[in-house]
Amino acid sequence: MKIASVLAMAALIFSSGAYAGLNGSTVSSTYYYNGGAYAFGNSATTFNAAGTSADLVFGSFNVSVTDNQITYTFLKDSFFDYSAPSYTSNGIVINSGNLLSFTGADRITSVTYDSQSFQSTDLSFTFNDNQVGLNWENVSFTAGSKVILNLVTTPVPEPENLALLLAGLGLIAVRRRQL
Repeated sequence: MKIASVLAMAALIFSSGAYAGLNGSTVSSTYYYNGGAYAFGNSATTFNAAGTSADLVFGSFNVSVTDNQITYTFLKDSFFDYSAPSYTSNGIVINSGNLLSFTGADRITSVTYDSQSFQSTDLSFTFNDNQVGLNWENVSFTAGSKVILNLVTTPVPEPENLALLLAGLGLIAVRRRQL
């Protein structure tokens, strides 16, 4: 009975880490086209994920990042034509599109495209633990178009929680050996 109580306590301690998803993380945005990264004058390249929008690429679109969702809102009619591969790294592939990199966020484990927000067979995305790449090569957007990506994140255990868990398991092993 005591062992079950100790195990329950260890599980509670281990799972009590703060869950933040993407909120509060630092988001770095890079636009890729025609074989490389493009930097635009006053366009935001870094912003905080807090549900607020950041104006990107000369007023072509905004990006809003919440705890579990990325929303691109296109501000004017736009067509993103064919491009040579511009970014290929760590599982992310972009010919023409946007890369969002997250610092201080939980690990990204799944991304799904909300097909109700915008429909195109040419629109694609790739992701890894801390990046999401949206590839919109050969896609036309009208002003007001929205592309919504839904994300699932998993908290990365904090070292203190892992240390407590291991210490608790060690005490359980010592106690069992004494019995």
